[in-house]
Amino acid sequence: MKRVLEEQMAAPYFPVGLTEMRAHQNFYDLDEGRIQLGDVSLQTMWLNHPQGCMGFRLETKEGVLVYATDNEPGDALFDKSVRKLAAGADVLIYDAQYLPEEYERKRGWGHSHWREAINVVTESGAKELVLFHHDPDHDDACIDKVVKEARNYYPRLRAAAEGMQIEVSAKP
Repeated sequence: MKRVLEEQMAAPYFPVGLTEMRAHQNFYDLDEGRIQLGDVSLQTMWLNHPQGCMGFRLETKEGVLVYATDNEPGDALFDKSVRKLAAGADVLIYDAQYLPEEYERKRGWGHSHWREAINVVTESGAKELVLFHHDPDHDDACIDKVVKEARNYYPRLRAAAEGMQIEVSAKP
């Protein structure tokens, strides 16, 4: 992973190399499973994407956040895994790149739609849904329309937006 990031941040792609970043960096090779990182328990599961993708479940004393993007529905094993990963989470951030009517033309691309996000949140018992991975061809008006329609099925829902901050709390 470190090598991949170094190459991605090298000229001509990015003006500042990874070694010039002031952040303290740790790189871990992860596979499906559970590890403890300080006060955070991290569970990972493979998602359904052509190039591979992992979903993450972060558990703390404050609550549980699940990040599951780049996941295409329709494979029984992966469908079960993503619901297990999201089970009872306080916040589920889920791939909703396509509109349901676009999805049929995009099968095999490794992404989902907002109706499947509703299925995952209701079947997993997660408390809040954040629709994520918006299609670049969808403008703000389109996303607002999706949120309005999706709230008819699940009211504790919002769309991810640039600069958004999410507070995770197990308290109702």
